[in-house]
Amino acid sequence: MASSGSFHTNAYDVRYLTFEWHVANQNVSTNQTTINWSLRGNGANPNTWYMSGNFKVVIEGSTVYQSASRIQLTGTASVASGQFTISHDSDGHKTFSASVEAGIYYFAVNARGSGSWDLPTIARATQPTLNKTSMSFGDTITIYTPRATSTFTHTIQAGVEGKLSWTTIASNVATSDTWTLPKWWGRYLTHSTDKLLFRVLTYSGSQLIGSKDTPPVTVIATTDMAPVVNITLTDVNNFYNTYGGFVRGKSRIKATVTERLYEQAVVTTRSLVLNGITYQSSDQTSEVITSTSQRVEARVVDSRGMTGTKVVTPVVYDWYEPRITMAKANRCQANGTLDESGAYIKLEYACAVAPVNNKNQKVLSYSYKRQNQSQSTTQSIPMEMYSKTGSVIFPASGESSWEVTVTLRDSFNTSQVVVSVGTAFVLLDFHSSGKGIGVGKVAELQNTLDVSPNWDFKYKNAVMSDFVVEQGMKNNWIYRKWYSGVMELSTRKSVTVDVKNRWGSLFTSGPIAATDLTYPFVFKELPTVIVTLSPITWAGMVMAGSGQVGSTSKTGVFEVVRGLEASNANYIFNYNVVGKWK
Repeated sequence: MASSGSFHTNAYDVRYLTFEWHVANQNVSTNQTTINWSLRGNGANPNTWYMSGNFKVVIEGSTVYQSASRIQLTGTASVASGQFTISHDSDGHKTFSASVEAGIYYFAVNARGSGSWDLPTIARATQPTLNKTSMSFGDTITIYTPRATSTFTHTIQAGVEGKLSWTTIASNVATSDTWTLPKWWGRYLTHSTDKLLFRVLTYSGSQLIGSKDTPPVTVIATTDMAPVVNITLTDVNNFYNTYGGFVRGKSRIKATVTERLYEQAVVTTRSLVLNGITYQSSDQTSEVITSTSQRVEARVVDSRGMTGTKVVTPVVYDWYEPRITMAKANRCQANGTLDESGAYIKLEYACAVAPVNNKNQKVLSYSYKRQNQSQSTTQSIPMEMYSKTGSVIFPASGESSWEVTVTLRDSFNTSQVVVSVGTAFVLLDFHSSGKGIGVGKVAELQNTLDVSPNWDFKYKNAVMSDFVVEQGMKNNWIYRKWYSGVMELSTRKSVTVDVKNRWGSLFTSGPIAATDLTYPFVFKELPTVIVTLSPITWAGMVMAGSGQVGSTSKTGVFEVVRGLEASNANYIFNYNVVGKWK
């Protein structure tokens, strides 16, 4: 850019012309520059003159001087001078040109010259700046407008690309303005990638000079704009309303997540932790819960990057199968004094029922009958509390062995314990048919050597400590009951499954409902369950599945684990169960 300049024409002999100019002033309001210009003679031997004429000076296409008069052109002669005003382009830039011609010595034009220059730029539309590159909703921001002249004023606009067109936020601004971002503008700034834009329009009076934008501004959501999350819990097994809470071992929790989002934000991710498992959904139902300590957590992230969480710790009441912790029966006298020859039985018991918020049922009874007979007598035992220890006495002929059953029932399940009481003690007794012998007890059966259970067998100097009292097959289970109370069960189960659930570096089938088998008899306490796998089409291992756990009446669920995925894999599950039947 130049504030002055010059050029020379070609010479005749030693004489030529020089055109010179310099800026006189610039008018920012009118976007114009005024220059002073002059045309003079130049060259060697300045005092020597040449008759010259037909002078012509053109600036920006306008002839500013023209003369056919001839003068004595010395090396210092002034030909013409003046001022010329040049209008700049709308952006304040301007390149202008000038040309000169004359006839030196001759009438005809024989000297010419020209030049062009970039004038100093005239400031136009104000370039705004900001005092920050990011801001939060509700914060203030200052827009600086360093105007080129004090006569300029500004209108400031704000917008959001693709969501909010330019909106005037301030008018008649001189050099700066401070503006607060309203919270309700969140309806336009719904995503963390949305940017706030500012534009400044520069005016000279009512004339629009131009407009310029600032760099985009990042907007940060405030904590009160985070999603408000809520969790609704229901019991799909319908125990909650009855017991005032969920029930361990019985309830399945259904969790439903809802959220309230601020000013048109949308959900980007949602997670739900239920019964120790994380789901990427808003609605999930757990397996039967196995712990009284439950924590349900929902997490929602919205399009502004804000996170809302909700944690619920539901009330879960403990439940366990009715427990008969003691049941023993012995012969006695009418007053309860133990007597092997007595004509009465004393039944001693201890039991407990899970209270479940003191709303669980508790029904205790006992029944007794002669062995190998179907008819029995049943009596109730009042149960004021959820645990009870006591005894009852009832008549039982010493001529027979008796089977006594203690039954404890709650709202969910029933437990029973069966104990046997032999005949009254006699050293040796013969059956009335003459074909049976009782040793240490009354003879009850024909063709039978019936020995009192209180006696031991000794064979080859060894006492027989246990023996099988019953064995066979029931409901596809092979079973064996020992006199000591041990019961052994075994069976097999064929299963076809897909093994496709990622578990670390392995794959699982997930819990297989078909592997939760029902025992043919109820164990007195939790048995030991050993399950092995016989692969048919694919190798694999077995492990306990999540969800339905084993009990005294069922095995619980299992699942298959493999190193690679498999479809329609066939396996045989081998069950071996050992526990107490009495």
